[in-house]
Amino acid sequence: MTADALKEVLSIKRFLLQFDDKTSILAQFFWIAVTLLETDFEHEFALALRLLDKVLSKLSLEDLEVQDKIEKILFHFKWHNFPGVHSLLLKGLASPGNYEATISLLHKLTPLLSIPVIDPDKSDTAFPFHVMAMLPYMLHNYDDPNELCIDVSNLLLAVVVVVVDC
Repeated sequence: MTADALKEVLSIKRFLLQFDDKTSILAQFFWIAVTLLETDFEHEFALALRLLDKVLSKLSLEDLEVQDKIEKILFHFKWHNFPGVHSLLLKGLASPGNYEATISLLHKLTPLLSIPVIDPDKSDTAFPFHVMAMLPYMLHNYDDPNELCIDVSNLLLAVVVVVVDC
């Protein structure tokens, strides 16, 4: 390891050690999971999905304080051209072993698409891509919809109603 790399690791470690409350620790686990989503190995991606699912069940991304902590960590990472959690998750749809878990996480992200960490471009295309990502799963289960399909359709409908009312 080069001296510059070691300095960078120590700098990140010092930065992360200043966070010792529950939310900050969960924010760190959030970023561990998100960085693991970049992997090309299916097993690692599956572990990242499971970790991200656990973290999102404990961490409220709607909370502005949580968003601030997450964005501060991202800024310190210096992750240039960060594609967003949504884009990183879409990669899991190409993996049969990770398909269901990816759909489940995408469902949890439906109301969070406007958060910069989820979609940094803040574009109008995140929701249409989100719907297109869900459609094959929904169509596959059309004749015998499971609970997730029903939840997804109800949540997508709620988001559309909110957008149309604005």
